[in-house]
Formats: sequence, C-alpha cells, structure tokens
Amino acid sequence: MGSKISTQRTLTQRLGGLLLTLLVLFGGSIGSAGAAAFDSGVGEVPSRFIIQGRDLPAAKAAVREVGAEITQELKIIRAVVASLSSAQLELVENDAGVHRVWADVQATVGVPTDR
Repeated sequence: MGSKISTQRTLTQRLGGLLLTLLVLFGGSIGSAGAAAFDSGVGEVPSRFIIQGRDLPAAKAAVREVGAEITQELKIIRAVVASLSSAQLELVENDAGVHRVWADVQATVGVPTDR
C-alpha cells in the first residue's frame, strides 16, 4: 500500500513539474514592467493570470485582497487563475505570499502547413 501512495505522489510531482515547465515555456512570466502591455489606457479589460503562491491559501488570499474573483484552482502547483487589471496585477505581484505570476494564454502546438 505504501509503495502505491509513493508512486502516486511521484507521478503527481512529475505532472506538477511538467505543468510548470509548460507554463514557463508557453505562458511567459509577467513582471510589473509587462503589466503595461495589458493596460489599453481606455476602458482597460482585465486579463487572466495564473498566480502561484507559497501555498494555495496564500495564492487565494492575494487574489481576494485585491478584490478579484478566483475562477479556477490549480492545487497541484499551489496556484489559482483570476482576471486582474494592471493595478490588481501589480498588487498581487508584490504580495509576499506570491511566488510567480503568469499570463494565462492558450498554447497551441502544430505542424507547419506549408510543407
């Protein structure tokens, strides 16, 4: 029984690591300087972000403290997804309980069609 739980934990850790790798490769890391790219200046539309905390409660608290709504929990990587304005993004990025923030973008993988 113990080896089955150990195997499941190892698989969970590997999947978490893979997800983080994909997020970094395809999602890109957003810094406070990058927040300006999301500020249209006229009627700013919030963008979706993945907020990873030191633990899940820290990530949730950081989002709730800025008045944003959590739309998804990513427990395996201690993260949440939320729509944030550039002002909210800056506050979340500066929260001591937040480790990383990524833009939640759709990644596609395909074969070039011009071959």
